[in-house]
Amino acid sequence: TTGSVKAGKAKGRKRKVSAYNRAFAKSFKRQKAKMTKKNGDWKKGCNSSKCMSSAHKETKKVMNR
Repeated sequence: TTGSVKAGKAKGRKRKVSAYNRAFAKSFKRQKAKMTKKNGDWKKGCNSSKCMSSAHKETKKVMNR
């Protein structure tokens, strides 16, 4: 089975990470830190979808400077 596993994982070209993607990663990290408690749970009124949308909003703001 090892031969078939290696065949499936053929090394391809690494994709270039876009500027938006890099900026979004920073924004998401910042938003997640704001919206989570010390134990890792979401704060009241916060969830993953709100975190995502606010991170996208922040990224758009940063990119349009």
